[in-house]
Amino acid sequence: MDLIYIILGSIDIMVLLALMLQIFRWPFFRYWKGLLLIAVLCSVESYVMRNIIGAPEWDVIIQGSIVILGLIYSLKVPLYHAWTLSITGCLAFAVVQSLVLKGLGVFGMLSMEIGVDIKGIGAFIPQMLSQLTGIALSYMLYKLRLGFTFVTGPPYAQVRSIYAVRSLSFIFHFLAVLILAGGMVWVVRFGDRALDIIIFTGIPVLAGLIYLAYQEESKA
Repeated sequence: MDLIYIILGSIDIMVLLALMLQIFRWPFFRYWKGLLLIAVLCSVESYVMRNIIGAPEWDVIIQGSIVILGLIYSLKVPLYHAWTLSITGCLAFAVVQSLVLKGLGVFGMLSMEIGVDIKGIGAFIPQMLSQLTGIALSYMLYKLRLGFTFVTGPPYAQVRSIYAVRSLSFIFHFLAVLILAGGMVWVVRFGDRALDIIIFTGIPVLAGLIYLAYQEESKA
């Protein structure tokens, strides 16, 4: 069961990274080794925090930090670009997961006690459905050539300093961090009601990030 947890957790993060890269039209398979390293580290961290230390509320925060640092040191992505990719991708996948869980609950296919203590095969069904949904969205973005190109890949012809971020962009990034950081805490404390919080706050903030990305795209 522990190995299955780590494997599925790694797949989870790989799907998140695939969605993140496709939003910004980066070639996923070109960086698969570095992405796999990030995914495994995040999955092991999640297992330790949830099942050994017993502090699941810190899981998402640490995972987000691993993703950002992994992009910087493994894929050599500049700080501002790593920040933009990570926050947008993580929030997008969090919204996808929440919508899948909410949909399963509405149709009576999942117990709404969705806290971090669920175990057994029932815990993996919504996870796998979220992964399939994320894969489908990533494929759709790739096939339809949707997404943004202002975040350039190596050799990074356009690199911005994180200190040059406009105030509106900083606000939306900060709100996204709050939602991601608070999401697991809300799930632990409020159960099903946390999904509504994540969905109804995450979607507008994600829309704001996409709008800002569209503005950046028009300048590129």
